[in-house]
Amino acid sequence: MSRYNFKFGDYWISELGAVSAETPPVEIAQRDFSMVDIPGKNGADYIDNGRYENVEMERSVSLIGRKSFPVEDKAAIFINTYAYLQGYQAFEDTDHNDMVTEAVLTNFDEINRKLRTLNTAKMKFSRKPFWYLKSGLEYTEASLSEATAFDNPFLLSSRPVIMFTVTGGSPATFQYAITTGGTQTTYNCINVYGGGVLTVDCEKCIAVLDNGTYAPFDVPPGFGLGRSTFQFISGADRISRVQIAPRWRCL
Repeated sequence: MSRYNFKFGDYWISELGAVSAETPPVEIAQRDFSMVDIPGKNGADYIDNGRYENVEMERSVSLIGRKSFPVEDKAAIFINTYAYLQGYQAFEDTDHNDMVTEAVLTNFDEINRKLRTLNTAKMKFSRKPFWYLKSGLEYTEASLSEATAFDNPFLLSSRPVIMFTVTGGSPATFQYAITTGGTQTTYNCINVYGGGVLTVDCEKCIAVLDNGTYAPFDVPPGFGLGRSTFQFISGADRISRVQIAPRWRCL
C-alpha cells in the first residue's frame, strides 16, 4: 500500500520534501443540525439547519534530510511555500482519486515553529464539505434543440454552473426545463438586455452577465440523483451556445 500523500495549492507535500507521518482517517462532512428538548415531550426534536458543516482535518508531516538535501533546507522550502497559501486553496489527496475540494490552513505559525525544531508537525485544515469530481468541473456543450442528459454518479444532488451565450438585439427571453426522475420543472429568463455570456451558478443562486449585471432569472436547484436532462422549451433562437459544468459532488 502506497504512503498517503496530499496536495495543497499547487504542490504535493512529497514535492516539497515531506512525507506523511501517519495515515489519516477519511473525514466526512456532517449535517448541521440541532437537538431541541421540549418540556413535557419525550425525547428530543431533530432540527435540520439546511447545510453541511466544514470538516476539520489534521495531517502529520515529517521531513527527512540527506547529505545532498539537508532537512533544514527542506523545512525552509516547505514553510516558505505554505506562507503564501492564504485562504481557501485547492486540496487533493490519495484517498480521493480524481477529486478536489477546498481547504484553509489554520495553524501556520505552529507549523513554522515545529518543523524548524522537530522536523515534524501537525497541519490543521478546515475544508469545505464537498469533494468534487474533476471531470464534473469541465464544461459540456448542451444541445440547443434536443434534451442533453447528465448522469449523477453520487448520492448527493449537484449544483451546476450553466453558461448561456445570448445574442444581441432586443431583450432576450427564454425558457428551459430540467427533468429528474420523470419530474420536469421549467425555469424562465426574462428580458436579458444586450448580448454576452449569462452565467447561472446554482450553488451561489445567482445569474450574472459578463458585464457584471444581474439578470432576472429562475435559478434551478441543480441536478438530482440519477439521470437529469436539460432542454430548451422556448427562446432558443436567442441563444448561440450553452455550456454546463455539472459539478458532481460527494461528502
